[in-house]
Amino acid sequence: MNITKDQFMLSKKQIGNIGEDTTVNFLKKRGYDVCARNYAKKCGEIDIVAKKDNALHFVEVKSTLCEKLPEKSSDNAFYMPEERVTSRKLSRLRKTVGVFLRNNKISEESEWYFHVSAVYLKLPERIGRVFFIEHQVL
Repeated sequence: MNITKDQFMLSKKQIGNIGEDTTVNFLKKRGYDVCARNYAKKCGEIDIVAKKDNALHFVEVKSTLCEKLPEKSSDNAFYMPEERVTSRKLSRLRKTVGVFLRNNKISEESEWYFHVSAVYLKLPERIGRVFFIEHQVL
């Protein structure tokens, strides 16, 4: 992958922020109401918390730079950002979701879902593609 000078200057945090912004736009276009971003506690962080149809949706965002936007995430044989959601990350997310629910006085039996957003960014053109992987096991 050839990386331009501008892309080389971006930190992982900046790339992550662009991916989160892209995912927020994706969610809003699909009727989600974004309630929180980067909800952080000692046990972990939730990138995006949204509501839709009386349910909470917790979204983990993973972003990567690419030269060509894939048609499906698996088109990129070398790297799929969603693969970075490890069992350790899931464990931390599970704990953080529990803290979020308790702190907001929401029953743990309420309807909520966990999703992964894999974002491919082509920054010279300032475009991206989101692969929203719904209803993952947490």
